[in-house]
Amino acid sequence: MKGILLACLGVLILTPDALLIRLSGLEAAPLVAWRGLAMGALFLGAAALTGQLRLFPRLISTVGIALILAQWANASLFAPAISLAPVALVLIAVATVPIWAAILSRVLYGQPTRPATWITIAVVTLGIALAMTGKGDIAMTATALIGVACGLGVALSLALSFTLLRHNPEMPLLTAVGSGAFLAGLSAFALTTPQDMASGTTWAIALASFFVLPVSFYLMSEASRHTASVNVSLVLLLETVLGPLWVWLVIGETPSATMLIGGTIVVAALAAYLWHLRRRAQKTGCAFWQRHTQFDKPERTKTRGPAMTETILTRCEAQGLRLTEQRRTIAQVLEDATDHPDVEELYARASGRDPNISIATVYRTVKLFEEAGILEKVDFGDGRARYEDAEREHHDHLIDLHTGKVIEFVDPEIEALQEKIAAKLGYSLKGHKLELYGVPIKK
Repeated sequence: MKGILLACLGVLILTPDALLIRLSGLEAAPLVAWRGLAMGALFLGAAALTGQLRLFPRLISTVGIALILAQWANASLFAPAISLAPVALVLIAVATVPIWAAILSRVLYGQPTRPATWITIAVVTLGIALAMTGKGDIAMTATALIGVACGLGVALSLALSFTLLRHNPEMPLLTAVGSGAFLAGLSAFALTTPQDMASGTTWAIALASFFVLPVSFYLMSEASRHTASVNVSLVLLLETVLGPLWVWLVIGETPSATMLIGGTIVVAALAAYLWHLRRRAQKTGCAFWQRHTQFDKPERTKTRGPAMTETILTRCEAQGLRLTEQRRTIAQVLEDATDHPDVEELYARASGRDPNISIATVYRTVKLFEEAGILEKVDFGDGRARYEDAEREHHDHLIDLHTGKVIEFVDPEIEALQEKIAAKLGYSLKGHKLELYGVPIKK
């Protein structure tokens, strides 16, 4: 619930952004200069305060450069889009982010594109085409078409950012966003003058650049840590509805009937698509939960070490996963682990065996194994994602709050008590997850 509330607050703060751009009275170049330099300075400052700035060398790579350029395009295209086209059309175009993300995931990482995605693409394309055919108070001109193209460019750049970050979680978010935004601001500053930047409505520029953009982005980013990304995307559709409403109420830019109909088709199609993804994720999560928390399957019971006949490596091979030598090394490190290592610890151990292994390779390998159901991610409340063999015998955890030490245990009385409680409440227990947090008793 916390994630949904944060996302709603972030999107509500974001909805007047298009209106503030119109009220600023600035051309595209000074607008981008203001927004890019302000956003870049704020996020790079936050990166410096949180220690992320020291991770900048990670961005000196193909993925890192692509991520910065995607942020640069996002920061550079939105203001021109709003300046050139009706707000309703631009926000309809920007709302296509989930579709672009699905396409990019297929092109860049080979993830299958499901029929629901292609159906949604067709319906969204129809809705956008319909919205662009209207003749109302705001005419569709060649200039407006360029604005809509910029809006689609914003959606594409956002989708590229989300896709790259999802598959490369080692990339420092604050540093990447700040670098891309600052680069956009510098590029636009070269095309304008200080006099042009000072000619607009100061309060609207300042409100958008120093509050609306950074606060809304922070809240939505924080929301994604507490709820599924599809939920955040679903809430983000509110901007498509409320953004044009603000513009209509304040400056009287009335969307045509076909824009409203086309926009409704796009929002409805995307809402249905995201709801489908959410339901599918819930079902997948339920299956994962049942697969990895059941304790009534004795055939899974095994011991670690030489007596284990089904190793992480053999399960990877059985599932047909592509195993490079570096992935094999990481799999062996995981197999040898008797604790709950995070990615940094895995990297330290794996690079000790093979100095050519990068932390990015460890991140990708761990994610691959987790998605295949070979590893299970655990979080003991210290902000570190740790991993353990998903096929290990069922056990519970006791976490020492002083040292962070994790103690595994199995107590037949607790197991029996949980089954008794479930039966008392009218349920047949299928699984559970128990984590105890404590401090040593002083003797």
